[in-house]
Amino acid sequence: MTDLLTAAQRALAALDDLISNTSDPGVEALGARHELSVVLINAAIGSNPGRVLTLLEHDAAWHAIEGAAGEEGADPGTVLAAVLHALGIDPPANEDEMAASLRRDGFGDAEITEILRSAAA
Repeated sequence: MTDLLTAAQRALAALDDLISNTSDPGVEALGARHELSVVLINAAIGSNPGRVLTLLEHDAAWHAIEGAAGEEGADPGTVLAAVLHALGIDPPANEDEMAASLRRDGFGDAEITEILRSAAA
């Protein structure tokens, strides 16, 4: 499975290079990129099954939620950040989170790329 996953990651990187270096990559290239991404995600999920929190992790998360929820102006992001910190888990990079949020809002890859470039400038 690891060799297949590595090969798929290399193919995705090559496809990303092709798309980013082409003024109009076309629907086929973007569709192929999406399908390859889905394969990679499914492979990653299959190779990294979930696990049960330890009692210490559960306790740390519980207390992080309890503490963060009581803070003035606490929002779900504040609570989530506290829980992840308590569990020693790094959140996704801001750029990745922003891209995922834009995707959920219906933006396409080209639009997301442009928005992220503008935000970075």
